[in-house]
Amino acid sequence: MRHLLTKFKYFVSASVLLLTTSVAYSAELAMIPEKVKTLKSPDGAHVVFDVNRGFTPEGEQNRELCFQRKGEKAKQRLLTYHRSLDVAWCPNSSMFVVNDNTGSNEVIPYLYNVKDLKHPVEVTPLLMRSVTDKNDKLSIQQSDMFLLIYASRWINPNALEVTVRGAGAKSGCFKIMYEWDLKSSFKKLKRVNE
Repeated sequence: MRHLLTKFKYFVSASVLLLTTSVAYSAELAMIPEKVKTLKSPDGAHVVFDVNRGFTPEGEQNRELCFQRKGEKAKQRLLTYHRSLDVAWCPNSSMFVVNDNTGSNEVIPYLYNVKDLKHPVEVTPLLMRSVTDKNDKLSIQQSDMFLLIYASRWINPNALEVTVRGAGAKSGCFKIMYEWDLKSSFKKLKRVNE
């Protein structure tokens, strides 16, 4: 009986650990403006924040993502958006990633370097040029129901996980995770057929 209790205790502890890990994982990307309006860098030296400009003549939300350095009054507008953003700071505060949720089936991921905010890197074209696996390429091409490409988490200060989710009549539903070196190299981590 003691042996079973020990196993149960271990199982409960492992379940709590898994639950805690998944909560921490989901907290890595903060949704602006639904969950937060302001997101400080880990070192506290910078902040990205939402500015609400009301509505466009077409009735869409008119919002801006802005950047500000600690101790400075000037803010820099980074992009205008109409729905929501997912934002995550790099652990060393040198960069942040933004998923612009432009539609219910469209996401545009950008990587911003705090030293060069005027030239964000658009992640999708880099990834699409890097996919070499024939099966993955075919699945992506045949995703006629939806195809989403987004930054999912920081692996470390020099690597970002980028996820491709798709569905199509021929391809079925799938998810592929890649490790991006923040330059031009994407290494496939795993593929899951859903």
